[in-house]
Parts: sequence; structure tokens; C-alpha cells
Amino acid sequence: MQKSVDIHTVTDFIRKYDKFVVLGHVAPDGDCVGSQLALTFFLQRLGKVAHAVSMGPFSKNEVKSYSELFAREIDDTWKDYAVFIVDSATFERTGFEPFGVAVMTIDHHASIEENYIPGLLDVGSPSTTLLVQRLIESFNNGLSEQEARWLFLGFATDTGFFRHLRSGSGNHLRRAAVLIDMGASPAEVFAMLEGGYTLSDRQYLGSLLAAAEGYEDDRVVTVVDYGQVKGAKEMQLPSRDTDTLYRLLLSAEKTEVVAILKVDDEQITVGLRSKHYVNVGEIAQKMGGGGHARASGFIVKDVTLSDLQKKIINMINMELE
Repeated sequence: MQKSVDIHTVTDFIRKYDKFVVLGHVAPDGDCVGSQLALTFFLQRLGKVAHAVSMGPFSKNEVKSYSELFAREIDDTWKDYAVFIVDSATFERTGFEPFGVAVMTIDHHASIEENYIPGLLDVGSPSTTLLVQRLIESFNNGLSEQEARWLFLGFATDTGFFRHLRSGSGNHLRRAAVLIDMGASPAEVFAMLEGGYTLSDRQYLGSLLAAAEGYEDDRVVTVVDYGQVKGAKEMQLPSRDTDTLYRLLLSAEKTEVVAILKVDDEQITVGLRSKHYVNVGEIAQKMGGGGHARASGFIVKDVTLSDLQKKIINMINMELE
């Protein structure tokens, strides 16, 4: 893991500049959105000019209603602002070309690319929002209720509402308790993560579940999602609730790794999840992607579906053995 800068370096970065753009990765999730908005509102509370910017798309259920809080393009007048990149450590993952007078990153992913930008990097943190919380608290200005709500959204998202936390994580939960005391509502966030789906969404989820195929005595399960190919692109497709799909498939007694392959006309997007011991982050990194040890993904082009499936299964088998 690349060496992280000291938190005082980040606080000095904030004190040095008066104008900031806060970026996150494309296709943001709750941790990315929560980190961006909490940091943006904190910078504004300090009297700074700050803009949250995301290329989107805001397709995940927990973030789709917040797209209007983000600028989608970089204004030319922002080119000389200082830049924060959160939940990622490269400009490439944001979708934007490099700009700004200085750049600082805040990230917790294990598979940080070789061309990463230095910043507050900690793979031991279960979410990027927890690092943003640490940064805000270091100013001794307290947390606002608004900041607490966004920080809890990210923490709940990346910990699977605490399901992914292991023994020794008490301090993480104590930091989450601070957010709840400040006004974050676990009940509201849980309803946001688990609700908002239509009957057709759930029927579509059922069709994907029925399409699952087991390999290696069901230790490896793959699902091919042809939704974008079979549906007209101008039509609204049912929501792909992949988080629930992963959870259901990993609940099978023998299953250790689940791979979901989403096919469209130009590329195949692969998501990987593991239960106990397979580091799918390393597998995704070898394929040009990245993520966490238990949750990762990558995108490929110019490869047949059958060849890709075989390669993924072979790579997983090497870890299983």
C-alpha cells in the first residue's frame, strides 16, 4: 500500500487555498456521494468556495435522488481551484482531465493505481467517509447535522450496514455512533438502501437469480445480465439491484465468490464479491479494475463473453486452490 500523507498535510492543504472542487469517481455509490457532499459542505462551513462535481451516472438506488446536488461539468472559472478527489486516487476514475492548482486525494481502496495522487489513503478504513470524518474532526469545529447525515450514508453503504465489519471494528462503530448522535438516522438510511424498488425491478431481480450458474461444486457462481442488450436503450430498464443479488447468492452455503457480468453493445462490466477469503480486489486489478478485497469490479471490451467467463473462473480457481 502506498504511503499516506499525514492528516496535518491535508489540513494545511485546506488552510492554504480558498476555492475547491470536490470530485468523486464515475458511477458514484453512497460512500462516494457521502464523502463528496460532507467534505463540500464542511469546506463551505469554513468559509471556502467549494463545488461538488460528478460525471455520474447516478444509477445506484441510494444516490439517484441526489444528482441535482452536483455539477456535471467543470466550469472554466474553476480550472485554477484546488481539487479534492475522494473515494478514488486518480483523475482517470473521475472521468475528468487533470486540472487545478493542487490536488489532494482521500481514499480507502486497496487497489490504488500506480499513477495514484498522494493523499489521505488508508485501506484499513471501511469507508472513505470515515476518513473524511476524521479530517473534519481534526479541525475541532465539530460536525454539522448535514455533514453527519452524508457521512453515515457512506459508512452504511460500504459496510453493508455493518455486515462487512469484523472483530476489532469497535472504534469504527463508535465513530458511527457520533454521527447518529449528531442527527444521522439509521432507519432512514436503511430505508433508502433497501427501498424504492418497483414490482418490475423485483421481477427482474428474480430473473437474474434464476439465471445464476454454479461452478466448482457451487463455490463459484456467475450471472450474465443481458438487460441493456435486450432492452431498447431509450427505454427505462428495471433497476438492477445487484447488492441484493450478491447477498442472496453468497448466502448459499458452499458459495465463496459471485461474478455478475453486465453485457451491453460495447463492453462487459464485471462485478465480483467474495464471502471469506478470496481477494477479488487483486483479481479485478489484474483485469484493469480495482476495489476492495471482498468487493471489486472491472470493465472489458473486445472480448467474447464465453472467453471472459472462462478466464474469470480460472482466476478464481487459482485463489480457491
